[in-house]
Amino acid sequence: FLGPTLGVTSNVTTVTFPAATADWGLIVAFGIFDAASSSNLLIWANLDVSKYVYTGDVPKFVAGDIVITLE
Repeated sequence: FLGPTLGVTSNVTTVTFPAATADWGLIVAFGIFDAASSSNLLIWANLDVSKYVYTGDVPKFVAGDIVITLE
């Protein structure tokens, strides 16, 4: 993530998840945690467009897809 500028930050590289080994179902939101396990949810938001993830799909957010504004 790029450092905040006037309270706005975004991902500067693509965030890619592992290929789904089973259907994940309908994804409607995302969260950012402070560690990979035993972690704390720092921020979350609903997706602008929900996405159904099927077996074999490789979900990703391309650079600039995640924009966080802190007020």
